[in-house]
Amino acid sequence: MMKPMAAALEQDDMLKSIDKETAEIMSEFVSVDLPKEDEEGKYNMCKAIEELREEGKAEGRAEGREEGREEGREEGRAEGVLDTLVSLVKDGMLSIEEAAKRAEMSVPEFTEKMNGF
Repeated sequence: MMKPMAAALEQDDMLKSIDKETAEIMSEFVSVDLPKEDEEGKYNMCKAIEELREEGKAEGRAEGREEGREEGREEGRAEGVLDTLVSLVKDGMLSIEEAAKRAEMSVPEFTEKMNGF
């Protein structure tokens, strides 16, 4: 299904390609590179908008991957702290109450997590 803007650009010849001056003004306004000039000296705005959309998608994917990595690191650190606290409790080096406090959990919550190890 074609988006309304893309459909308008495809159907309206006046919007489909624009002259160099208009393209340069638009390029400056939205900070986007000009599309390639065609043989008539016009610029294909359908292609320019599609390239802009693709750039936006790529940026969004990159940001999403970075956020995912950061979440994974945070979860890994938290899991490592919990694993260490559980080991200390099992080895008798730390009370379950102290471990729960350090894990910022109630004793029943910590006990439940400990049973999962």
